[in-house]
Amino acid sequence: MEKLNIFICDDELIERVLIRKLLNRYTETVHMQAEITECASGDEFLKKLREQPADIVLLDIYMPDMTGIDLARQIRAMGLKSQIIFITSGNEYAAEAFEVGTLSYLQKPVLYEKFKLVMDLAMQHYARTSAIEIFMNRESWKIYISDITYMETLNRKLIIHTGSNDYTTYMTLGKMLEQLPVSEFVQISRFEVVALHRVRTMDSRSVVLTDGTELQISSKYAEQAFSSYEAYRSNGR
Repeated sequence: MEKLNIFICDDELIERVLIRKLLNRYTETVHMQAEITECASGDEFLKKLREQPADIVLLDIYMPDMTGIDLARQIRAMGLKSQIIFITSGNEYAAEAFEVGTLSYLQKPVLYEKFKLVMDLAMQHYARTSAIEIFMNRESWKIYISDITYMETLNRKLIIHTGSNDYTTYMTLGKMLEQLPVSEFVQISRFEVVALHRVRTMDSRSVVLTDGTELQISSKYAEQAFSSYEAYRSNGR
């Protein structure tokens, strides 16, 4: 998966340190690459945001120069689709927070279990709006990750199945998996990977996708595949 840009904006140094620790634990757990940018004020945040747009933003609300709500409004005014998560000490701004397209509102101190659930949700939303680029017939094609049903290798080719088209490119399954969110896809055999949001049912031997496609699960991959599927379901997806 490509490296994500995650911004932390909080005027308190100790709070930024604590949030970064939560983030580091999460990225290590899900094997995610992330560029983390810390900001101590709204002005600093906006300056850095213009240089490098953020995929996920962790915002405090109570800051001296401008509130997190004001920053969130400016993010939306810039046309950015960043996933905004407020991490703050009060709840009187909760209603306003969700008016600016906030993903979640966490109150300090934040426990890792709650933080992980919210980050999983942020990753799910990110995956739905992100895309990969492949080359097919010497042309560049953009495929939205949310459209992918499953992928399979045939000889030296990779076939990406979506709801409307199939795309064929020269790429290994491993290289493709590096571009995809690990919580959204699972390998079921040496030659096939399925999108978890396209799974209708799964057991230890086979998986049935929402379009009716049935695929066999290799015994080598069965335990990990089913574990990933159960984890996906338990997160309410």
